[in-house]
Amino acid sequence: MDDDFWNNFTEYSNKYFNEYNLHKYDSLKANRHNLNVFWTKVKDTMVTTANKIVPYSYRSAEDPLPKPKSLTSCYSALTKLNHILLKFRTKYITCSLWPDNLTWPSSRNIINQIVSE
Repeated sequence: MDDDFWNNFTEYSNKYFNEYNLHKYDSLKANRHNLNVFWTKVKDTMVTTANKIVPYSYRSAEDPLPKPKSLTSCYSALTKLNHILLKFRTKYITCSLWPDNLTWPSSRNIINQIVSE
């Protein structure tokens, strides 16, 4: 995605954040229940924003058209994000666990690196 798409994504997610009064989750105490609540709200916001903003098309397996260059150039970043999301969904939220002191900063650094790229 180019800069215009990212700007649209940012604008819509900020609008969604304000419309649904998600500011109230900024001051949650740090505990397992609130981590689950916060993560669910973050996920819902990202999915809703992506469904509204990110362009997509459905193609059959026999479709000879190549994938868009913007998608293939972001594949490694998407793979890293998917790995982090799966850890949260399968390990942390399902088992009510906190990320350890090494995993959380590492995941945060990966996300910041992807955003800066």
